[in-house]
Amino acid sequence: QDLEVLHTPGHTLGSICLRYGNALMTGDHVLPKYTPNIGASECGSRGLLQNFLKSLRCLRSLCSEDLQALPGHGPPIISLAKRLDFMVDHHHQRSARILEILAGERGLTTWQVAHQLFGALRGIHIFLGVGEVDAHFEYLKDQGKIRSSGDRLSLA
Repeated sequence: QDLEVLHTPGHTLGSICLRYGNALMTGDHVLPKYTPNIGASECGSRGLLQNFLKSLRCLRSLCSEDLQALPGHGPPIISLAKRLDFMVDHHHQRSARILEILAGERGLTTWQVAHQLFGALRGIHIFLGVGEVDAHFEYLKDQGKIRSSGDRLSLA
């Protein structure tokens, strides 16, 4: 039986999952209790959220009754298909929330939106929150839903 390496960019550009028989080792790409951060580890890179969602769809196509998902942290994931669907929905909801924030105020910075999404950010969470929002901004700009002027963003 061969070990299959699946390139699954998202949490980082170099993220991989490993499949061996009916076991899928997801590393930090798919976690059982929370969604991994997108954007903070690859500041300045393009397509982070788009690549992550594409990777989730790729893993979704591998799901079967006997596939056992083993994350980098926490217990095995009971229903990988359900978890993947939740993660995709989570990011669509986060994008929708960002659009709501921008509809309420014009010309906000990444920091201002991160603060509204996550509340007071301290320590490493400043980096994580701003990186995540920036990945969503790029995704929404590519869809033509928001525009930027300098460091300020608003609805398109």
